[in-house]
Amino acid sequence: MRTDAGPHLFRDLGLSELLEWLYETHGFDFRNYRAPTLERRISRRLYLTGAKSYGEYLARLKETPAELTRLLEDLTIKVSRFFRDAPMFERLARDVLPTLLSGRGRGRDRSFRAWCAGCANGEEVYSLAILVEETIRHRHARLRVTIHGTDLDDKALRTARAGFYSEGVLNEMPHGYLKAYFDRRGDDFVVREGLRRHVHFSRYDLTSRRSLSPPGGVFADYDLIFCRNVLIYYDLPLQERIVSKFTKVLAPGGVLVLGTAEHIPLPVAPMFEAVSRRWKIFRRLSDAPPTPIFREVIGR
Repeated sequence: MRTDAGPHLFRDLGLSELLEWLYETHGFDFRNYRAPTLERRISRRLYLTGAKSYGEYLARLKETPAELTRLLEDLTIKVSRFFRDAPMFERLARDVLPTLLSGRGRGRDRSFRAWCAGCANGEEVYSLAILVEETIRHRHARLRVTIHGTDLDDKALRTARAGFYSEGVLNEMPHGYLKAYFDRRGDDFVVREGLRRHVHFSRYDLTSRRSLSPPGGVFADYDLIFCRNVLIYYDLPLQERIVSKFTKVLAPGGVLVLGTAEHIPLPVAPMFEAVSRRWKIFRRLSDAPPTPIFREVIGR
């Protein structure tokens, strides 16, 4: 069993060399991805390009920038839509956001900061922004809202910044939200400027050792961090490193939301208490002596 957070030693040295090249030349670090997932997705690119080995495929990558783009798209598959897992968002709106926003609405720092890591095409970021805007409106509060969306995929980030979406990804959007926050443009919908002013998108690698959070968030304690269905692609040591990073930038009392198939790594579990185990919503405890016990504080 591996006990360090170093790169995998893959069975095929050609694959290790390919991953090292991606990291050294482009800064994309996939060396700690789960081996079966990584091998399956890269093998698909070998098949589609006709490459007979990882070494031959690496030579093709060096010669063909377009293939690098295709590989990155396959390695960072985007599966998202607005208000995906609607009951989780309902729980967030009912029990979590009102508490977080009321806590940030007093004193000099009247602000709310959130980070969506692995934001794909931006659907999750805008879904969260809508819920925050609705909560603020109902409470008649005045807050500065900043939501950072980060991803490795530049193409996905361009889509997120543009804010144009087809009707298909809006199927689960409550009609009232669609009318209030989107304008129709032909067959598509575009996010209105009033909502977009809250969000900022940037490229950021969660595995980076150089920084704790995305540009613009370095000095900010986040009230909420979304990292849904991202950790499942990494091995356990790297999952621990990523969640440890979150504990350093998440304000005490702030909330971390993971995907339903994901868990807080055991070494950092004492830093959190469960708000909802069903929807993997966790609250960061203060820096007081931690307890190893998870507590269901609001229920399922």
